[in-house]
Amino acid sequence: MKDVLNLEPKIFFKKKENAVDIGIYRKEKVYFLLNNLKLKISPKWDNMKIPEKYMKNKLDLLVLRGLFDTDGSVTIFKNNGIVYPRIEIRICPCPAQKQVIKILDKSNLNYKIQKLERGKIKIRLSGVKELNKWFNIIGSSNQLYIKRAKPFLNNKV
Repeated sequence: MKDVLNLEPKIFFKKKENAVDIGIYRKEKVYFLLNNLKLKISPKWDNMKIPEKYMKNKLDLLVLRGLFDTDGSVTIFKNNGIVYPRIEIRICPCPAQKQVIKILDKSNLNYKIQKLERGKIKIRLSGVKELNKWFNIIGSSNQLYIKRAKPFLNNKV
């Protein structure tokens, strides 16, 4: 935000969540983001859509990475005594659901979709092979996810 908008954002740490709100309080800067970057005002419910210009030239992979880093997770689970990694992303009902599936299909990632309540979905990629494909194709900037995935990765990110 400092580089793009030339302003210092206000950062608010949420006490009961592992999350942060970043605020800017300059109307002209908000309009710049909305008009030039085609970002939308909350809520995401029924509204979240990836602008078409970000659905090509591998920008879609960066969008998927950002979505994963903010709304996804890397979890470790046991099945019959064997430990497996799993990548999950939950998406509320919105046009981005189909767009994310399109990006995953284009990337030849093997995933399952679980339908949740009220139109939400959970996209799940399971196993070491898919985790390695994800980190080779999509990657992550989330240090917690990288740390959880590291023991399972061939290239040891």
